[in-house]
Amino acid sequence: MRCLQPFTWCLLVVLVGCQSGDKEDGSSASVDTAADTAADAGPTPGALLLTIRIDLGSSELSGDCIGTMNGADADTSIDGTGSCTMSGDLDNWGSLSGTLEGTISDLSASGVYEVVLYEEVMSIPWTGSVTDDQVEGTLSSSDSVKAPGFDDTYVPIFFDGTFDYGR
Repeated sequence: MRCLQPFTWCLLVVLVGCQSGDKEDGSSASVDTAADTAADAGPTPGALLLTIRIDLGSSELSGDCIGTMNGADADTSIDGTGSCTMSGDLDNWGSLSGTLEGTISDLSASGVYEVVLYEEVMSIPWTGSVTDDQVEGTLSSSDSVKAPGFDDTYVPIFFDGTFDYGR
């Protein structure tokens, strides 16, 4: 069982491109494009959307956290940070932040996104896909969290969302 506190998500998107051109003498030369220059710069931030629902029995609180994911991968490991701003019933949480961890296996990836809610770490599992240009993930989890201001009162909390970042 866990306690609630703000967290964030981020997303990265990178476009990669390169063109070859023929010189007048018949030899080929590489021409840098804006997309190629962006790829040379490394990973770029992408989008993050996290929907949070809290079940209060006779009613429910919900909100969307919209922001960015800053991720990077090397070989088979993924690391990153995310941040987003809450809206809806949970807009009083303001901005949330978290850390992204995962592993890559061929064209798939998986891991956890960890956020802190009311001084407790919430680990939200994710699975996704990998291309040469980006990593995309889907997050989903449920848990029970301690209701702030109430002794020994726990309520169900649900997380669902998506993110991506450019490689």
